[in-house]
Amino acid sequence: LMKRFRFLVLLGIFGMAASLLLLLFLSPLFTVSSMNIRRQDQRIDIEELQQLLLPFFGRHLLFLASWEVERAVESAYPEVHEVIVEKSLPHELRITLQMEDIAAEVLLGDPDDTEEQIFAASGSTLHRYLTVGGVYLEYPVPLPFRKETGKQTPLHIVDWVVKPVHREQLLSPSILHEIESTLTVLRESFGHTVQSVTLYVRAKEFHVRTERIVLWFDFASPMTAQLDRYRTFLRALPLENSEKYVDVRLHDRVVYR
Repeated sequence: LMKRFRFLVLLGIFGMAASLLLLLFLSPLFTVSSMNIRRQDQRIDIEELQQLLLPFFGRHLLFLASWEVERAVESAYPEVHEVIVEKSLPHELRITLQMEDIAAEVLLGDPDDTEEQIFAASGSTLHRYLTVGGVYLEYPVPLPFRKETGKQTPLHIVDWVVKPVHREQLLSPSILHEIESTLTVLRESFGHTVQSVTLYVRAKEFHVRTERIVLWFDFASPMTAQLDRYRTFLRALPLENSEKYVDVRLHDRVVYR
């Protein structure tokens, strides 16, 4: 009798546990009915993001994989650096967006513009930016961004085939890193004040406007070799001999005017 009683008790406990698990997995109480979205800045419109995430409403919280939400957000917003998804029982998703830092403010010129026209091209009502990941952004209002180093340099983009569009992957992070490394050397090793950079997209080169002249670089040869040519040029000739530009792109000589 005692064994039977114990068996019934265990059976009852098991049945209650099974019922609770069934309730947990099937109850509409545990479907996504609210989302708490936190963002680092105002780049992403909350209503627009909610429309993107609409298919996830009504999904069971326990069966919804976090990577599904992450992939949806990152595919639609390439300027997002990281998506953190947390589940809060019984029915809430908490989504935190970490944005890529802004690398530069962009002045978008015409395809045949040069660095001489950099300020003439800035009259548009749109405010343009480039993230550290190379994503191009456009907004009707200025975007507040941190200037921790005080070294963000205006980037003038010309010589393009197709006009860049909002959220386009315009440059690779490696190219941006190469440009920024060059600017750092020009400031710290040569004592230059960098005023702006003009990127020639098709030609795959960039021109750096300093306090006195414009320096011409490209991505065809190592940047260290081009900087070494510039260093050798300065040892041979005073910079005062150059009134307009110094071209260090050629492997066997430096051209200046």
